[in-house]
Amino acid sequence: MDGELVDVEQGQSRIAEAPNRIASFGMGPCIAVAVLNYTQSRAWLCHGPGRSVNSELLDGMLADDRRASDGHDDITLWLVGACKTFAWRPRLSI
Repeated sequence: MDGELVDVEQGQSRIAEAPNRIASFGMGPCIAVAVLNYTQSRAWLCHGPGRSVNSELLDGMLADDRRASDGHDDITLWLVGACKTFAWRPRLSI
């Protein structure tokens, strides 16, 4: 596979651009939030502990995505928790 793997550890938020890949491991009871911008081949990923994500980290990640987007990009937001009760996957196009 081309590109490098960008590893996001607990309490981190990072960005990857194609052909790189982005992932987080050892989710356990943690929550992951990802913004995938298909138009720009770019992804943001945040890995937070427990049932909460550091709001400053998440706000910064979403603000970065909003600044990078031209308002018509094809974007998907994923919020996934280790427990199926908290997992949902809406599809958003902005």
